[in-house]
Amino acid sequence: MDNMTPILPIRLMSRKIVPKQDFIGLSHDYGELYYSLHGVMELMIDGQHYIAPKHHCIWLPPNTWHYCICQNEVHFLTLHIDPIWAKALSDKVCVLTVSSLMQSVLGYLHNQPQDRLDIPSNQRLLQVAYDQLLQASSSDNYLPGSNDPMIAPILDLFNTNLADDKSLKQLAKIVNTTERTLMRRAIKSLGMSLMEWKLRLRVVKATAMLNQGFSVERTALELGYSSSSAFISMFRKLMGVTPGEFRHQRKA
Repeated sequence: MDNMTPILPIRLMSRKIVPKQDFIGLSHDYGELYYSLHGVMELMIDGQHYIAPKHHCIWLPPNTWHYCICQNEVHFLTLHIDPIWAKALSDKVCVLTVSSLMQSVLGYLHNQPQDRLDIPSNQRLLQVAYDQLLQASSSDNYLPGSNDPMIAPILDLFNTNLADDKSLKQLAKIVNTTERTLMRRAIKSLGMSLMEWKLRLRVVKATAMLNQGFSVERTALELGYSSSSAFISMFRKLMGVTPGEFRHQRKA
């Protein structure tokens, strides 16, 4: 290691979760970032279910109790960030959007032998990854829950049957309110519209199904799409790749 490139107080670890693997609850005195390379990252934190599909990661400030609850195989990275450096990031658990630059950096570092992560060139890349975190957009959760008595039943309906394609007017009728009131309460409770939430749920379910080997056509049908093309368009918009490309990356 040269004198011009000090070792950063950031450690990168690569891990894999297999289906139904048990995890005990953990907390650390350092900040921790969970980023999925393949699959959907799921954590339980203070009684809340956090989800991060591709192009997103979950940030945990120091001393945050958590455990993994992934239902399918997930290959992921964790960044352990020194408490002093963690202070520059959010002091609350949140989901961050991972830029294309950071995706490339983390993908490259993932392929490096663990004993080479301390060499100057890789330390500089870790600095780039940290700088990208400081600039990343964040949300409370990729797929937030709600205790709102009008919103919660609709989220349950979506989770139970994603193929049910009720309109906003029909959804409002179920909870005895108007479309305008339902829209307003969804934005206040979820930070997004009900349709955006449903799209996100669909892509989370889709990635899990594709990871299990489901065909694109069957996945589209199970999620309520009348054609594969509509499903492919939605998936590309939210994931940046087509379902077919996603499956190919998963096998690579």
